[in-house]
Amino acid sequence: MKPQGNRKAGRRKSFFEGWYFKHQNEEETIAFIPGVQTDEEGNSSAFIQVITENAAFSTKYPLKEFKAYKDELWIGVGRNEFSDKGVIIDLKGEKYSCAGELVYGPLTPLGHNCMGPFRFIPFLECSHEVISMGHGVAGELHFRDNEHGGRIITFGKGSTGYIEKDKGRSFPHRYAWVQCNRFQDGDLQVMASAATIPILGKVIIGCTCAINYQDQCFPLATFLGAKVTCMSEKRLEIVQAKRSLIVEAIDDNSKPLFAPERGRMSRIIQECPSCKARFRFYDQGRILFDYSSDQASFEYSEFNSK
Repeated sequence: MKPQGNRKAGRRKSFFEGWYFKHQNEEETIAFIPGVQTDEEGNSSAFIQVITENAAFSTKYPLKEFKAYKDELWIGVGRNEFSDKGVIIDLKGEKYSCAGELVYGPLTPLGHNCMGPFRFIPFLECSHEVISMGHGVAGELHFRDNEHGGRIITFGKGSTGYIEKDKGRSFPHRYAWVQCNRFQDGDLQVMASAATIPILGKVIIGCTCAINYQDQCFPLATFLGAKVTCMSEKRLEIVQAKRSLIVEAIDDNSKPLFAPERGRMSRIIQECPSCKARFRFYDQGRILFDYSSDQASFEYSEFNSK
């Protein structure tokens, strides 16, 4: 699975780079977050986080065990590999273990950069990239944790994946994120996020959203004139001209993950990897869809470093 390319690693101070590989079948969700971080003192390390519906785990690695490639999607951390073709997992932590291989179907990247021209601003705390809105997943993982014991998680027909990436210095101090591509009622994929952005001495709330619905793509974003009208622990609303998206998280199954603050993976956030949520989208004053899912991912966080 390993391609050819140029090795890179986090070497400048206060820097992080992380990828989010999510996998879902009809019953379970498991996501792997490989990444690299460098704090303000120049101390660097790599990591892999794992989140399921039952628990979350984190394993730290020395920087020399991290490799990634600039021009193609391939990340290696220890004995683990992550790419556009799939993942090879060989994780052994104090409280869990996970091993297996998953193969991906064709990825579905966006036809546009979700941050638009904002991605060229050099001093942003964090930049976001959607690598695949959805793709097939096949294979199995042998997973064990101390609390729930061992099981085999099988991915076959109908299983789906999602991939995104973040990099910068810190996660936004206040943000909301939602992603879902598993709906019983329709052909729909949604990713939406909103966050505080410090820029030129001011703080604005920016947003980006991609909706793939029945072979149509509906982008909503700050650079297109979108506004965030609600951002809370249970609700996210984005309005752009005569279009609006409303997402409501109906239950909470959140688990703790580590997030970057000035390059150091020291901030604790809460992510719900799979919860019930309602998605409504209005276009030109009429409702285009009103769907619910039992397998949506939702995250909301507020943080004050002072």
